[in-house]
Amino acid sequence: MRRELGIARCGLACCLCSENAHCDGCQSDSCVDKDWCENRKCSISRGIPGCYACDAECGKGLLAKSKPYGFTLFVRRFGMETLLDCLERNEQKGIVYHREGITGDYDGFDSVNSLLEFIRSGKPAVLETERLILRELTPEDYPALYEILSDPETMRYYPKPFDAQKVHRWIQWNQENYETYGFGLWAVILKETGEFLGDCGITMQNIHGQMLPEIGYHIHKDHQRKGYASEAAARCMEYAFMEKRLPMVYSYMKDTNVGSYSVALKNGMHLVEKYADPVNTVTRVYAMERTEWEERRGNLAWFFRGCTDEAYGKTTACPF
Repeated sequence: MRRELGIARCGLACCLCSENAHCDGCQSDSCVDKDWCENRKCSISRGIPGCYACDAECGKGLLAKSKPYGFTLFVRRFGMETLLDCLERNEQKGIVYHREGITGDYDGFDSVNSLLEFIRSGKPAVLETERLILRELTPEDYPALYEILSDPETMRYYPKPFDAQKVHRWIQWNQENYETYGFGLWAVILKETGEFLGDCGITMQNIHGQMLPEIGYHIHKDHQRKGYASEAAARCMEYAFMEKRLPMVYSYMKDTNVGSYSVALKNGMHLVEKYADPVNTVTRVYAMERTEWEERRGNLAWFFRGCTDEAYGKTTACPF
């Protein structure tokens, strides 16, 4: 990466361009596209360094394409140095700007918010909702996740808040789940701001002696009661039934955790069991069958003709 070349006036990354071995970037006269680039001409006429310094919302020139528009928007929101830091870190992780021809790992995103989060985290979205992106947790998420899982108020239904070691292990455990099952708890990101809200997803949990797929979540206390948990959990349920073909999903919680079982009820789950246990004193178990979910969604089973249920014989038990 030639960091000193920065970002082109149009938003493309001169610093990572496959042609920068013999080109000194958009700001130089050596750029082969300097005579026809509409974004270059416009920004020069306005006396600004690039489209990222312009207040106008337009799709002129290359801004009609997702990658340059996404890079431009990233600089507007987070700053040039943050973008260059992210691109440099991603390159070190093996993320390629130009893989074949002029396309690479930053191309092909359906939404600009997904691209922005990919730039920030180096991880593509696993699931999306109207307001949220769910992606795999990374070690870089530790500070934001620690703020949530170490908070006594947020963790009041756990035996105690997590310490630093447990939060690191939590991330590691979910990375193991991704490899074993193809799912786990994912980072929940607010599309509008890119803020880390918490985690939500599916894990295999020991529920009254059985390893069962459970939808769980933790949302930062400043963002609770805004519907984010219900929105993320509903999307995870859809994924469990439509993509993973699980016959049933569960949510379990301490009997006094009204907020948690309210989310389960809101998403159509039913109370199927209450039992005494040494951790929660009394545990509530809610569940939803795929057949009922399909009926509620208008019987989507025809989408999956030829599919079979996946068996999850191998377990990576929750260590907490």
